Amino acid sequence: MKENIIIRKATIDDLDKVQKLNEKLFLREFKKFNKFLNVKWTFSEKGKKYFEGLIKFGDIDTIHVPFKITEEREFMFYPFIYSSISKKENVLSNEDNLLSYSNFVFAFCNSFLVKDMIYLMNIEEEIRDKEDSKGISYVKKR
Repeated sequence: MKENIIIRKATIDDLDKVQKLNEKLFLREFKKFNKFLNVKWTFSEKGKKYFEGLIKFGDIDTIHVPFKITEEREFMFYPFIYSSISKKENVLSNEDNLLSYSNFVFAFCNSFLVKDMIYLMNIEEEIRDKEDSKGISYVKKR
């Protein structure tokens, strides 16, 4: 039997459904891959604000962090990160060596991509609070 699937943009009325779907994905990810996830985040106040912002304004950015796990089960990070939306790459180290966790965290927090992302998140937070027409058009332009 063929099913008809309707694809449409989520509205704020879909917030609960979006959160429930995300929670299912988080639980799957937690069980199979990443025991460090906070599976309660989706329905926390921060999670709710995050999904409200996504529904109203769209995604700000996703920063990809390439890493590998050594035979000793340690996380080692490649010395660069890159952005999904802006397609920018940020080199974190001039050396070709993999970075340990502590060195990576320091370099990551000081990278221009993360600083830009935090800046945009703060702007978007202000926009969500004000919801003025200039703010909405700024987010839509991205």
